[in-house]
Amino acid sequence: MRKSLFLLMLCTSLASAAEGPETLTGRSQAKARKVIDSAVAAIGGRDALQGIETLKLQLQGETWPRLQMPTPSPPFEPGQFQESLVLDLKDNRLSLEQRVSGAGFDGHNTVVIKGGEGNAYDHRARTVTPIPAEQTTQQQFVQYYRRLPNLILRQALDGANSLRYLGDDQFNGRKHNVVTFVMPDTQQVALYVDASTALVSKYELVFTDPLRGQSASEIIFSDYASAGKLKVPQTWTWRLAGDVVARYKVNAQFNAGGLDKAFEIADAGFSKVSALPLTLKPSVEKLADGVYVIHNVAGQNQNTMAVEFKDYILAVEAPGTSEGPIASSSASRKRFLESRFATSPSHITMATISEACAASSPKAQPSLRPAAIATSLRQWPQPLRTIGCRKIPANPSSCSLMAAGASLPMANRLSS
Repeated sequence: MRKSLFLLMLCTSLASAAEGPETLTGRSQAKARKVIDSAVAAIGGRDALQGIETLKLQLQGETWPRLQMPTPSPPFEPGQFQESLVLDLKDNRLSLEQRVSGAGFDGHNTVVIKGGEGNAYDHRARTVTPIPAEQTTQQQFVQYYRRLPNLILRQALDGANSLRYLGDDQFNGRKHNVVTFVMPDTQQVALYVDASTALVSKYELVFTDPLRGQSASEIIFSDYASAGKLKVPQTWTWRLAGDVVARYKVNAQFNAGGLDKAFEIADAGFSKVSALPLTLKPSVEKLADGVYVIHNVAGQNQNTMAVEFKDYILAVEAPGTSEGPIASSSASRKRFLESRFATSPSHITMATISEACAASSPKAQPSLRPAAIATSLRQWPQPLRTIGCRKIPANPSSCSLMAAGASLPMANRLSS
């Protein structure tokens, strides 16, 4: 009797286990794992992926830096880009050389990381900057371990416990299964796996765009071809907040020999400069009377130019976040006692407008309150490029909002 009861309980337990995870999280992880397993099989198999010890990758193509093109409207003239990347996954080494030209940018840089530290070489300035060990795991370097879906799937297998199934979605007119997982550098990514071919079509990250708010950065893989036992995309496209900003052709070699020389750079003729600190301290630099640069207040490695005029102060900065202009505006008030003008080229937020007007005139008229301003600005045909508030000497209790659109022949003013 006892033996029969034991067998009955055992069978019941096995049947329950066969039904799968009992929680939503467990079911989501199990389904995501099936999607990843199918993607691994389609791209060449687990053994082939785990057998990658080195990767030599060449990218070459065109770039269209978002909101930084020489002309305000399309068609944009593209810049040129070349990248040579060598990854030694076995010994944890990275060699990266990039050349950019056109579209307002020119550069030639090489980064070598080995033994837990590295150097960054600027071939134009002829300088070499050390990369301390604590900086080698920053996003600016770790992102290169996501250059190909083959590398991403390896990491997905290693981080299987964080896999989650998000659902199915349409991409380029085809059904895709979408899974997400956390990579070793704590970056969460979403993979789009083609439901028919099981190949990875893209991965995407969510970031805060200064112009559009929460947006997606998408790396799109297409035109797969065989490279030994593995399949590799031949076209690599980057889409940022809906805009294509780069498109490259791909040449990949796995486990190629003779790569050691890529990690040896002769630094003769390069001037050594100090390593960048992990945290840049806020500071104010005086360039001339009434002209200052506010460093690292709007954000790390972000600078604001503040110029004092008779009736107002002009603060100009590159795109960042809504909080950045507010912080730099506060720093300007501390420096000049009163901040009367705040600008932010290439992006505009109601928080920026509200802060700028409040700094200039706490009793701004209703027509200049954020809701009224937003209504007026929606009538403009193009995104604004500059924005600010100016105190009107004849009427200290009022505030003038000035802005310029890329398609407008002259500055426009909304005033109370």
